Amino acid sequence: MARAERRKDRRVEFTFPVKYRLVGKFLEMWQEGRIADLSAGGLRLMTSQFIERGEELELQVQLPMQQGPYVLVGRAVWRKETPTHHEYGVAFVDVTPEKQIGIDGLVRVLSQEHPPASSPEGGS
Repeated sequence: MARAERRKDRRVEFTFPVKYRLVGKFLEMWQEGRIADLSAGGLRLMTSQFIERGEELELQVQLPMQQGPYVLVGRAVWRKETPTHHEYGVAFVDVTPEKQIGIDGLVRVLSQEHPPASSPEGGS
């Protein structure tokens, strides 16, 4: 039985680097990870570090079309362990309208460059 899709925003699979640290841990070193997909409301983070579900993260996302990194805050809402890394669903928190416009634009551009694969039944 197929799992119901709970996302409200279109997700684009596109891998690029991200730096992150726990919110409020200003003396903590920035950790490196990879974004596996991106939507208007969040991203999927891949990293070797363990993060508790519910933790808030400060993210430095270097978007391909931007001069400097976007600094975003997100909350780890789910976690999946793999043999090589941890994956986290991160929902954005308190995104400014300006940053949301940039994220929306990037999702739109990436959607055109990387359209979703069609299902074997011919649907999308």
